[in-house]
Amino acid sequence: MSRNKQEPVDDIIESQKWREYEKEQHDAWIRRGKRTAFPTDEWILRTVSELRELYNETNPRFKKLEKGKLWNARHAIAKAYQLYSSLSCWAEDHIEGATFNFYQNGKKPIDINSHKNEQFFLDKKNIEKWSPTPEAIREVYANIIEARCPTSLNDPRGWKRLSDALISYNEGEIQVVLERTKSGKRGAKGNKPTLDILKMIALYHVYILRGFNHTQEAARDCVAEELGITKDALIKWEKNYLKIQPDYKKNLIKHISEINNFLVVKKVRNLAKMTALERVRYWQKHFLLIEPINLETESYLRVATRVLEKFPLYELRQKIVLASMPSGKVSILWEHDPLNGVHITLE
Repeated sequence: MSRNKQEPVDDIIESQKWREYEKEQHDAWIRRGKRTAFPTDEWILRTVSELRELYNETNPRFKKLEKGKLWNARHAIAKAYQLYSSLSCWAEDHIEGATFNFYQNGKKPIDINSHKNEQFFLDKKNIEKWSPTPEAIREVYANIIEARCPTSLNDPRGWKRLSDALISYNEGEIQVVLERTKSGKRGAKGNKPTLDILKMIALYHVYILRGFNHTQEAARDCVAEELGITKDALIKWEKNYLKIQPDYKKNLIKHISEINNFLVVKKVRNLAKMTALERVRYWQKHFLLIEPINLETESYLRVATRVLEKFPLYELRQKIVLASMPSGKVSILWEHDPLNGVHITLE
């Protein structure tokens, strides 16, 4: 969802909030299997105080302003998870490691209390020699959800039902919560959620090229040719995307243009021969740490970097072809953020 237009000072504050939110989400993932120092009482109390402040600021009973409430809701959950993660992430690491060890051991009994379970992700051999099966991933999620909500009495949103459904799915039973929708959006027409993500990424490629001084026609022609589709298809994708994210196009083009203009002013050698990814990497290597950069520009630059590195056009073309196949013929796995990777393989 797009954010409302604000005054410049508010924009800076909002950008900083989003930056902190993204870092909180990222930190929760890179700590797997590695315990850090237990948080101080001061930090815990400060975090709880911030959560209380968010609670009061957004309470309809007090008739507070609704502006920014969606972001505040996401930020409150991220802040609460940061607290939860700091206090008990080791427990999730242990449950996850025990489950993966069980599957890696051919579903034979293991020592469920061993410290090796918590440290599963610190052992490079585990990561290199074994890739988790969908069955193992479902059981990990089910076990962690069940640990959070062991009974329906303290589970008003029905997470326990999802946990039970995931375990049942591994046994061949499909419960209501995991049934496919009968909207005609899947099956022969492909895997719509993944296709929508890939189409969005294709458009990001267009916008990044626009930021690097390509005309709209040239950018569309380049991406359409690499993907083996028509320019009209790209235009249709864009019309649908802009209904959801009306401001993202101009913002991405604007901030990438700022990076490109800086490189032009610095008279970087062979700039005209550099690809978009080479220009981004050149900026990051030579200027990122020594030149001041707007926080919002930095956020869009990170998006551009992930798109160019994780989804080069020749690979994106293959993924779109696979995602367009009937859903029963392909296996799809998103990273925790789809921009970090979408893996699609034939069944």
